[in-house]
Amino acid sequence: MINSSLASARPTAQMPSIDLELEAKLASFNQVCFAISSARDPDMPIIFASSSFYELTGYGPEEVLGKNCRFLHGPDTSRQKVMEIRSAIQEERSAQVCIRNYKKNGESFWNHFYLEPIFDESRVVEFYIGIQADVTEEVETARLAQTTISDDVPLMLTDEPSCADVRMSEERLAARLRSMLSQWHKSGSGADLVRHVSGPAAAPCMPTSLLQPLMKLVQSFVLANPKEPECPIVYASQRFLDLTGYPRDQVVGRNCRFLQGPATNPADVQRLREGIAAGGPVTVKLLNYKYDGTPFWNHLHVTSVRNACGKVVFLVGVQLDITAPQTIPEEAVAAAPAEAGRKPDQASGQEVLIQAAEPTRRALVAQRGVCGAVRVACRSLCPSAGLRRSVDDQGMLRRSQDFSARASTDVCRVPPPSAKAAA
Repeated sequence: MINSSLASARPTAQMPSIDLELEAKLASFNQVCFAISSARDPDMPIIFASSSFYELTGYGPEEVLGKNCRFLHGPDTSRQKVMEIRSAIQEERSAQVCIRNYKKNGESFWNHFYLEPIFDESRVVEFYIGIQADVTEEVETARLAQTTISDDVPLMLTDEPSCADVRMSEERLAARLRSMLSQWHKSGSGADLVRHVSGPAAAPCMPTSLLQPLMKLVQSFVLANPKEPECPIVYASQRFLDLTGYPRDQVVGRNCRFLQGPATNPADVQRLREGIAAGGPVTVKLLNYKYDGTPFWNHLHVTSVRNACGKVVFLVGVQLDITAPQTIPEEAVAAAPAEAGRKPDQASGQEVLIQAAEPTRRALVAQRGVCGAVRVACRSLCPSAGLRRSVDDQGMLRRSQDFSARASTDVCRVPPPSAKAAA
């Protein structure tokens, strides 16, 4: 048996971590098998698991915290059931499935799995609760009773009284956890339920269903909301933060012009504005500045992104640093420290071999690829329906209609940037 001290082991410095006081309160539910995942971090890592979860699966905290729950999958895990769970996440709704999972020792078990999204006050998903129940005995009993059943035919587990009891029990537990998390957040003591130590910068209003696929893209890019004044950034990838050096809290809510500096060519900026206003894709080469004042050549491609309803919801700007084969103007290097108010890294104005043609062609291909991936991700913002629900999930009240209504409206509004950010 896993003792409670192991169950409360903390994530490493590179993982999102839950508030310690909240973690202690969640430990009061340790007799129930469940895990909580952060919906706002890449790959939705587990940030808390009950001691019963460790006992059922055989895994330890160091093998669970910071990981996606797919480590429970195995060779006979139904792909259809996995897709039903993913569809529920995309539609930000609850779901129940009976799925074959695997323990650490390789032993399989039937998991009656309940998924419940937890929303913040802005109706944005902040967590997902996953409640597990081992119903292997009930499933095997059903198999014996249904002599003609095949592996390709779903089990009618809703006809089993024991599974109906499991369903109601999981729903009641999810309601209790949801209530506790909501009260904790409203109390003010849980202003930061989860500490995010890395990852992209995203406006709080970004739908989780869009955020997760965006976080899988490794290139440098930003999304901006063209319907808001000043076209503020609502999402910036981790690579963008790495490239520019800007902290996460100084990007969202600002117009991209903060990258411009004294030697940025106004004609190039005007060409960019005209291209955006014309509604077509536009590519320019700009001399931009990093957070520390270091100038760099930015091969920038900007295009509009529409949802499945044909409505423009974002502008996507994809950046590529092509400084290496270029010459940075000396006046830009000299002006950088004064413009940024900080000491820049060593930047040289020495002439180097110019090899811009090949990198630029590659950059354009890569940038168009990012734009295509963003367009695919944004199709979920105007869904017609999710995957057909399994018989395990029929008869439950869901939020798919509510999600469709929210997603078809303006996607993301951000508050005006702070005085510090606007400076």
